[in-house]
Amino acid sequence: MKKGFTNPILKIALISFLPVFLVYLPFLFRLEQILFLKSNPDGMLNIYRNWDGPNYLIVAKSLYDQEKIRSLLFSPLPTTYFTAHFPLFPLLIKLFSITSPNLPMAGVIATLTTGFLLNLLFFHFIKRRTKHPFLLTLIFTLLPARLFTTRSIIAPEPLMMLLILAGFMLYEKKKYFYSSLSIAFAVMTKFQVIILTASFALVELYRFLFQKKQPRLQSLLPGILSGIFTLLLFFYYQTKTGKFLIFFEAQKVNKLQLSFPYSQFDFNQTWIGSIWLEDIIFYFLILFASAAYLYQSKKILYSFAVFIYAVFLIFIPQRDLTRFSASVMPFVFWAAAPILEKKYFRVAFIIILPAVYFYTLNFILNNQAPVTEWKYLWR
Repeated sequence: MKKGFTNPILKIALISFLPVFLVYLPFLFRLEQILFLKSNPDGMLNIYRNWDGPNYLIVAKSLYDQEKIRSLLFSPLPTTYFTAHFPLFPLLIKLFSITSPNLPMAGVIATLTTGFLLNLLFFHFIKRRTKHPFLLTLIFTLLPARLFTTRSIIAPEPLMMLLILAGFMLYEKKKYFYSSLSIAFAVMTKFQVIILTASFALVELYRFLFQKKQPRLQSLLPGILSGIFTLLLFFYYQTKTGKFLIFFEAQKVNKLQLSFPYSQFDFNQTWIGSIWLEDIIFYFLILFASAAYLYQSKKILYSFAVFIYAVFLIFIPQRDLTRFSASVMPFVFWAAAPILEKKYFRVAFIIILPAVYFYTLNFILNNQAPVTEWKYLWR
């Protein structure tokens, strides 16, 4: 194997795995105190039981079978609630469980593997934009810190981002069917990904209106395949629950439905409960500024994807916007690359690394599902 091919992979492996290992270190040693943070001696259970990891383990073990879910439940949720967790990531966990010592470990390995593959793809994506692709891949791994936590627990976001980025890159190479297939599989991780399929059609509308070019019918393929995949999944849900649209009922249980624009600024919303929300304004500003910059830079597809998704987020009364915007984060990094590679940003990035680390530990320690009995979820 050529040296030039080996070194990037090894460097990206180091970027992908070392930061996560440092997060695991206090739990592997079962520390009860991490400087100013009070921990607990439960070891890697702190990682396994982070939301929504146990929910995905239940889906992996039950495949939505209602009786099996009933025997696995650790909370008073209805058994149909788990249809809110789409099946691709649980299926990957099930695949890794063949060679893993237990199911939770299989979930962690699935997250770590997809995170590594995401970084490999992001490296090739961003090296067209910067002379420092390794630096930007490291920053992409650690920021936003909320998304770094999803790389450290059992979470579908790395898999989702991998498939979305692959889909957009394949589309740019005019490999329309494979692009659409990748986007359709991404929808099988999170339903909201289907919103991004509109960006492909809007690009063709833009080309027709402003560049006088004939629209390509291939632009509809991501939406068509994603729709077919979703319909097939809903038919499967019907065989398991008796209801074709049970997913939307599950979303009501989750209390995540469209609301008024900027309804994040309502203290009484289920997923808000705070008046300290000014950071949300800055986050929306970053998303819309990124969309505008991408448009100005003639990256129309990326621009429309970020803009459409940011508009969607305006209507979601959810505090956790960073995780919800994971779908378009690679394109935000594309827009921000000229800033991120500057020396002054590197200095600032180094200074805030401890903040990223303690944010991640604090989040993991305080975002845990009430799982006390693991024997049913272990294999």
